[in-house]
Amino acid sequence: MNWKNSLKYKKIIVFLFIAMFLPLFLLLSFREKVATMLNYEVEMGLVELTKQNSILLEGKIKATFSFLHTMSNLITKSAIGGEDIVEKDNLINFLKEEFQNNNFTRFGILDTQGRAIYGFDVDFRNMKYLEESLQGESKVTYVPCTPFLDLHSMVFSVPIYSKDNKIIGVLYAIYGIEDLKKFFSFSFFDGKGDCFILNQSGNLLIPVKDNEKNDRLRDYFHHWQEKTEVEDDNLHKFILMLRDEQQAVGKIQLKGLGEQYIACVPLGNINGIYTVSSVPADFITKRIANILFLVTMVLLISLLILFCILIYIEFIENKNRKNVYRLAYIDQLTNLGNFEKMKLDKEITKKNNKGKYILAVVDIDKFKLINEMMSYQYGSELLTFVASKIDTALIENEYVYRLGNDLFGLLLISKEKEENLTRLTQLFDEISGYYNHKHALTFSCGIYQIGKHDFDLAKCIDNANIARLSGKNYSNNSFIYFDDKMLIKMREMKEFEDGLQQAIEEKQFEIYLQPKYKVRPQKYLGGAEALVRWIHPTKGMISPAKFIPVFEQNGTIQYLDMYVFEAVCRQMRIWLNQGITLVPISVNISRLTLLGQSNFIERIEAIAQKYNIAHSLLELEILESVSFNNSEGLTVFLKKIKNRGFKISIDDFGSGYSSLGLLKNMPIDTLKIDRSFFSDWQRELYTVEETKEKSIVRSIIEMAQGLNLNTVAEGIEEEYQVEFLTNVGCDLIQGYYFSKPLPVEAFEKLLKNKE
Repeated sequence: MNWKNSLKYKKIIVFLFIAMFLPLFLLLSFREKVATMLNYEVEMGLVELTKQNSILLEGKIKATFSFLHTMSNLITKSAIGGEDIVEKDNLINFLKEEFQNNNFTRFGILDTQGRAIYGFDVDFRNMKYLEESLQGESKVTYVPCTPFLDLHSMVFSVPIYSKDNKIIGVLYAIYGIEDLKKFFSFSFFDGKGDCFILNQSGNLLIPVKDNEKNDRLRDYFHHWQEKTEVEDDNLHKFILMLRDEQQAVGKIQLKGLGEQYIACVPLGNINGIYTVSSVPADFITKRIANILFLVTMVLLISLLILFCILIYIEFIENKNRKNVYRLAYIDQLTNLGNFEKMKLDKEITKKNNKGKYILAVVDIDKFKLINEMMSYQYGSELLTFVASKIDTALIENEYVYRLGNDLFGLLLISKEKEENLTRLTQLFDEISGYYNHKHALTFSCGIYQIGKHDFDLAKCIDNANIARLSGKNYSNNSFIYFDDKMLIKMREMKEFEDGLQQAIEEKQFEIYLQPKYKVRPQKYLGGAEALVRWIHPTKGMISPAKFIPVFEQNGTIQYLDMYVFEAVCRQMRIWLNQGITLVPISVNISRLTLLGQSNFIERIEAIAQKYNIAHSLLELEILESVSFNNSEGLTVFLKKIKNRGFKISIDDFGSGYSSLGLLKNMPIDTLKIDRSFFSDWQRELYTVEETKEKSIVRSIIEMAQGLNLNTVAEGIEEEYQVEFLTNVGCDLIQGYYFSKPLPVEAFEKLLKNKE
């Protein structure tokens, strides 16, 4: 056994030790907590029970007073004038019957001197509580022995009033202890608990059933409220609690009977009288022990089940570890490592310490468009194919990852810069060539040379991405090495991105219109192209060549396109309201705007309707590269636009390669010949009978005429170019020869004077 295995087994032993004793410790701690909680619940339950008993007794006392007041009022109504009280035998008989029905031992009616109207004469000096009723108070008093030799009785007394509301006597009634016992006779805790009434001298006014327990309780509570010093700590705490909180609960030790739980609550309407409940502590302990046993069994079974579950989980994890690893770190579509795998791969940093790796980040140009036009299934197959081709081309100690959607990361052994570029170019040209028979497939690749101290993989990827984005042209494969100047450009791009929304809100974008002129049979204004200029409050006018590519890359070009389209419609409405005759105006629409918005047609139609502009006056210019790539789906889409009455123009025609068969099927109105055909013309070449450029332009115009399409030549700056285009039948000419792009106010003057 080597040291690694030894260490492994030691860890297992420590784990098993913890697994055995930690649950045991937690179990014992939990048992202790549960026991404390249950003990507290028992004490609170006993207090609550005692309160309920006290409330019952107080209710009985209130009911007794209510009865006595009713009888007193009856006596008042039956009095025969003056100070005379009750001389009618039938009233006395009625009272006897009522007091007997309410289980009173006796009752009596006294005048203000203590003479008995009914019952016995009374010396108020022996019954002070009756004398207090002559002062208007309703009294209930416990007396060990009444003057009538009633032992352990409750004496109730109320005043009797004359009809003119003067006190003329006292009505009293006596409850014997046996009657109170009947009222207070109930048990709890399976008959083990007792309730009793205790006074401040320690006498049990209503004792418990067990005589021995009565004796022990009397001994324990003998003069308990009158003692200045109490030797029993439990009793001392009990008395203090009763004084502070008007209730008390705790354990006491009764000689020969063991510990008792006891709760005490004062009787609200009789001073010095307490309702008390008690139950043997061993009975409660047994019940708690039973509960703890059940809790322990449940916990042990739960722990056993948990242990079994853990074993099962470990078994499943061991069995499926490769699958879990695959889900976490392997891309499910391409079977390449993902970004998380790239971060965790320790071999990467080991290989980097000599600075011999490059990081190439590659994406498929216009992949979103491919997905939308060709189907998502097709896109998935394309990704799988590209991943397979890249993986096959790698050598030992080189890695490829799928970093997201159509983004791949390659860690390649670095050689000379030109060798690296040649290798990548050959690889992706081969992949592009395989798919070019279906559609144009190009890649953008950013390359970062990993240095000796480049341990931050995320930063390396960011730098490669900066290079990748800076090289995107959507027409050919691009492979760009990162350099620090790109960071400056990226910051500028970020400023453009962040400033777009504010620029739109503050109307920093202004519309310029470049006229298009008809030259046959005579020159006149035939249309215009809407261009946008960014008038920045601090930087002045920003060239579209700077900000348009940025917005195209990050997708915000959609907002700018719709802004320009609405601005054109708004201005056309202003001119119509002024009675100015309009010419068609073309608006450039980017690929993202055209195909990236599912409701594009509805949006432009809503804007045109908002300003009540005829659709035939609005022409949408789309690039040739957009129109002829993914042509089948686009043809259907453009037909929908055409059916709504909008005009469609193909911009920069001839800058790429176009299928004449597709051109025949495209629902377009105008071909706009790319300026590249005219940029290299020289005056002396015009005298040559024929050149390639002139032949191509002539052929394009003839083809357009055959397809019943209009033609526009843009970028025209020389008179001889105008003469040639006029001779070959070009419909509209646009360029600095006639006019540069004009502000709205200047173009308005052209409209007013166009005739």
